[in-house]
Amino acid sequence: MGFLRKLFGAKTEPPLSAYAAPAPDAHVTPDATRCVQCGVCGYNCPAGIPVRDYARQGQLVDDPRCVQCGKCVEVCPRGTLRWERPNSVVMQWDEAEYAELKQLFAEAK
Repeated sequence: MGFLRKLFGAKTEPPLSAYAAPAPDAHVTPDATRCVQCGVCGYNCPAGIPVRDYARQGQLVDDPRCVQCGKCVEVCPRGTLRWERPNSVVMQWDEAEYAELKQLFAEAK
């Protein structure tokens, strides 16, 4: 069993139908002073984005692979990550769309 799975338990699939994310021009913004570098954000990213690296440097998560699912923001145990763009339009990801995106990322690796 890998280190992260031991530390955080088995990776679980998110409640796909519950995903809501800001408009595509929004970004995940970290607060580097709150980040403890646990890696839960990147571990749970379906696109495999190293969110922790952005958080460590206090930079916007600006990666073309980001599908704006919001999982990194949701799972951060310290509330380090937040969406930056007030009054953004919300879009829902249904299970079929999310499964298709996840499969595309898996095939691209």
